[in-house]
Amino acid sequence: MTKNTTESARAWGFLPRSGKARLLLGLGTVMAVGALATVAAVNDVANVNITSESDRGVGSSDRFDIALVAQDGTVEQADGAAGFDWEIPEAATMIPGSTISTEIPFFSNVPRLRSAVDIEVLASGGTGEVAGVPNITPFLRFSAEVDGTAIFTDAEWGTAKGALGILESRGSAALAQGAVYAAGAPGSEKTVKLTVHYLDDPATAALNGGQAAIKLRVNAESTK
Repeated sequence: MTKNTTESARAWGFLPRSGKARLLLGLGTVMAVGALATVAAVNDVANVNITSESDRGVGSSDRFDIALVAQDGTVEQADGAAGFDWEIPEAATMIPGSTISTEIPFFSNVPRLRSAVDIEVLASGGTGEVAGVPNITPFLRFSAEVDGTAIFTDAEWGTAKGALGILESRGSAALAQGAVYAAGAPGSEKTVKLTVHYLDDPATAALNGGQAAIKLRVNAESTK
């Protein structure tokens, strides 16, 4: 089983490539026939290469990949360390007591493998601090839902995590980075609605002009 992790809201994605394994099985038979003092030996051997239906080796040759549908409708791998910037226009106008939300679609980009997926909110750099301005991260609360089902509600970034369930395999060829997204098989895509609430707390008066650097990380593990 191959485990993969990816990030978004600055990040997403996933890669490691499943290697091909080739197994050689030898079946041998030996027969001895004796007549008085004379012995004649007969030998035979059969070699069977164990393969899958469509590949030469055992194991999947598919690249394990969870990708993001960017806001312009194209495929975004977001597999770099810096992640991918997901813009929320209302984020620049947040004040204590306000709430913003956004919908982030991601999908299985694997032709045949299913994926068990969970998400979590992280503070960039471990604190969420944006250089040069007050840090409002401790006063943010996060909620997430998929298809109307809550994954977490009003959680701080350290506890804002939960399981999304299974992504079905794409059922068709993987899409390349930057390609226009085309839907795969039913169940191969999920859209996370992420909501961010800024607490109306008296302590925020000292954080005038503050910001937070937040990531949404998507963890995916291949599964049958």
